[in-house]
Amino acid sequence: MSEQYDMTGAPEPESVPVQPVTEGTASQTYQTATAPQPAPEGPLHAKLREGFTRYLGAAAIVGLTFALTFTDTAWNGVNALIFTAVLIACTAYILKGLGAWPAGDGVFCCAGMALLAGVIPFTMNGFVQLVSGAGIVVLLAILLLSAFGDMRGWYFGKLFGAGMSLFFGALVKVGEPVTYLWRVLAGKKAKKPDGKAGYVLMGLAIALPLAIFVSWLLALADSVFADVLGRIFDLNVSVSHAVSVIIEGIVWFAVITIFFYALISRQTDRPVPSDTRELRQWESVVAVTFTAVLLVIYAVFCFIQIRYLFAGLIMGDMKLPGGTSYAQYAREGFFQLLFVSALNGLIVLRCTRRFGRGRALQIILTAICACTYIMMLSSALRMTLYVQTYGLTFLRILVWWFLAVLAILMGAILVFIYRPGFPLLRFFVAVGLASWLILAYSRPDRLSVLYNNYRFGEKAASLYRPELDGVGPAARLGWFDQKNYWESGVMREIESRTAERDLRAFNIALDEAAGAMKTG
Repeated sequence: MSEQYDMTGAPEPESVPVQPVTEGTASQTYQTATAPQPAPEGPLHAKLREGFTRYLGAAAIVGLTFALTFTDTAWNGVNALIFTAVLIACTAYILKGLGAWPAGDGVFCCAGMALLAGVIPFTMNGFVQLVSGAGIVVLLAILLLSAFGDMRGWYFGKLFGAGMSLFFGALVKVGEPVTYLWRVLAGKKAKKPDGKAGYVLMGLAIALPLAIFVSWLLALADSVFADVLGRIFDLNVSVSHAVSVIIEGIVWFAVITIFFYALISRQTDRPVPSDTRELRQWESVVAVTFTAVLLVIYAVFCFIQIRYLFAGLIMGDMKLPGGTSYAQYAREGFFQLLFVSALNGLIVLRCTRRFGRGRALQIILTAICACTYIMMLSSALRMTLYVQTYGLTFLRILVWWFLAVLAILMGAILVFIYRPGFPLLRFFVAVGLASWLILAYSRPDRLSVLYNNYRFGEKAASLYRPELDGVGPAARLGWFDQKNYWESGVMREIESRTAERDLRAFNIALDEAAGAMKTG
């Protein structure tokens, strides 16, 4: 049988004889097997591709700003605020150009990103800076998800899955701007890769971040491998510092530009579906049974808290086991109660979605919420006892903050039990953002210095080493007047932090601390 050939001499792949097995006949029939076709391009992705040069230009502005503000300096100064402002502007420009700007969610996310970015140069607390930076990333993801879909009715699992899909989907898309740019520079129109060369470029673009991540993990696993990598990539050994900074800036420019464009491309090509999958409802008797058992345990525990802890503190006749102080009693149960309180919130939410809203289950879940409030109050009182004995720190303020936020969220869960249409996810995001901004801008380390000085007087200077945010009030309170042993450590930290930054990384808290130590 003769074969058909195309102009290159390769056999034609489209026409393949298929011989189905049929019963009761000896005849042979042939049919054409068609190769699977790629998914059709969506209208938004086509619009992004048609305006490729200007949208890639906006992404390049984001990448250039990152390279100029963060290369060879600390990352926790005004450079974070400048970069976030440019990121917001370029994201809004692209989304409005695509006709996908979400009016309400867009304003909320952009305002939240700007306020979180303002926290970073305002404090030197590393945890506060880290959470604020992570919050910027989360709000950017919410902005992109809401721009190409309706998030009303979403739950936490849906949001988490959509965020992971957005991130890893963008990794798959990092080769797209490379191939598009290759065609544009060659004087051709940007279109989807149609040959192996385009897919090779896409594979290389995907390989770059993966190679960096895997190399970093292997370097942590083996010191010899880490030393080899250090010798290979330590550019300062062979070239000047200026050249190494330029190379670092170019790398950051390319990585941020490509990945930012890939995020947009991922959402325009395959946006996360807006509809939520209906969970199969389980038999409510199961939930009623195990929640009733939990409720009995919680009721006994709450009775003990009211009878012995609350009443004992009010009446002043609290009796503890022999040899146990108030502080020890507070510390031994605090974290367990905190965990159980958070777990109860998850149990109530899961039961509401999986088991429906039967009357009996609603009553039991409401009672569990009430018991959870008693547990949170017990946790707060225990922490108060502990602080009165051992003083205030940032972590202890963080615990109080978490309990306050959890109490507000538990109230929203109570509403959600009886009103299924309550926008629980939006409420959680709004409360989480607002409460975190209040905590971050209050500078908890400063509050700790002020409280400890009030509580312990002159002894506080020798008991507590102030963090950088608290150096200013500590100096004004005379903690360093006697040249105590905290001073040298604080000065060394200020000098080392100042040496690693320039005007781009100016930080208000660090500048205040340095000024306080000089004048104090």
